[in-house]
Amino acid sequence: MPPAAPNTKRKALAAAERELASYLFEPNHVVNGPWYRNGKDLLTVVQYGIDSLPRADLAYLRLKDARLDDDYVRKVIGAQSNVSRKQFIAALNPKVHTNLNVLAWALPLGLTTAAVPNQQVQETYVILLNDAQMNDGSMVLEKHTLGLHLNQAAREKLAKQENLVEKSIRLTGKYGFSSAWFEKPFGEGTDLVVITAFKAVPTTTAAAAEGMGKLNPLDNLSIDGGITGLSASFDPESELNGARANLTIQSGKDKSSSNFILSPHTRTTLGLVPGQQGTATLAIAKSASNPLLGTQQFEVHFKQPILLPSGVRSRSFLALIVLLAGVVGVASWAYYHLVTAKHFKLWLPGYVTSFELPAMSQGATSRFIVRQPVGNGELAAVLTLPKGIVRALFYRNATLRWDPKLSLVGHAEAEMAKIALLPSVAKFVWLDRPASSGEFVLSIERPLRSGRNQRAKINVRFLALKSGTLKAIETS
Repeated sequence: MPPAAPNTKRKALAAAERELASYLFEPNHVVNGPWYRNGKDLLTVVQYGIDSLPRADLAYLRLKDARLDDDYVRKVIGAQSNVSRKQFIAALNPKVHTNLNVLAWALPLGLTTAAVPNQQVQETYVILLNDAQMNDGSMVLEKHTLGLHLNQAAREKLAKQENLVEKSIRLTGKYGFSSAWFEKPFGEGTDLVVITAFKAVPTTTAAAAEGMGKLNPLDNLSIDGGITGLSASFDPESELNGARANLTIQSGKDKSSSNFILSPHTRTTLGLVPGQQGTATLAIAKSASNPLLGTQQFEVHFKQPILLPSGVRSRSFLALIVLLAGVVGVASWAYYHLVTAKHFKLWLPGYVTSFELPAMSQGATSRFIVRQPVGNGELAAVLTLPKGIVRALFYRNATLRWDPKLSLVGHAEAEMAKIALLPSVAKFVWLDRPASSGEFVLSIERPLRSGRNQRAKINVRFLALKSGTLKAIETS
């Protein structure tokens, strides 16, 4: 902010600072409770801006001497867990007024400055308080123009930090796709001040959880029965050795659990669970390190039907029964997901509820009618995808294709994407509003090893309809 800011800008900035302090230190509707819990959470505040020398008209030329770390990003509060509201508001007001502030540099340089790689940080939020009016196009142009004035070392360091942020972090909104968690403006016109918040998702955690989801440590589970309880043994994959685990055996309302550390030839004892058949659930807790967001804990759950021993039986006979039950259970589970499971739901503007699409093995086309859109950018459809582990196991090579008239939020330049890489909710907006009635198509395709493909197709007609006339046409 320049030294002689207009009085209206100062009022807008003061209102934004109070609002931001309320978000962080008071219970609010955005999260359950305050964002910042004193004594539990870490808070970092950085200020941006470069070149505080006289003659602002020469600031561009002086960029040739810039280092872009300590002279552009100033850490005012660094990963502290005992910051007061008063200290926070004071940290928002810069003591040094600068000539240049490049918004396109803020995230890569600020996130690397605020990194906490040696601590456990379960969730990270990025909140920006900005008084410049910029759009994506002007930010790109500004970044390119000022980048031409930088020295080679500064350009290389900036490129390296941008690459690190791109590989390590996804900034998302509440529903997992690329958008702001919330955004609130203060003031108007050239005096506008904006608060924008994102959730920073560590890509390392998502990759680690996806890799674990492809394993199945219950494949060789063996259950032995005794008078006082059950004994479970299995040999987990080497990638899981040393991880904390919990095994639960349940039959009806009866269940028994055991906590242990996974190792080769793992064996643990559980209480007695009556019945002839039940379910084994294995929860494995691991952690993944991120170079910017610290270490995050996560859990992956595996579930499998089992036959329960009654009394003392021979181990070989019991192992055979459990093995057969596991094979049948896994085969049944896989058959269900490949042939009969209905994994996708579609919601269209104007409808009260979403529609469950037929199983992909039916090769059906679902037809719907909607009103003609008013303009570009309007919401066209929302497709809810299967859970992440289901997509990783059964939709690893499946694709989602959409009509060129539409744009998938977060994939603006594409017309298709792998389902396993998409968020759980795919939102489509109108990219090219039609001049008259017509239709658009969404298609889900899953290749099979047999060479055949399974497909689910969605055909949506858009007409100039009056309010209250929307209806779904039966699936064929």
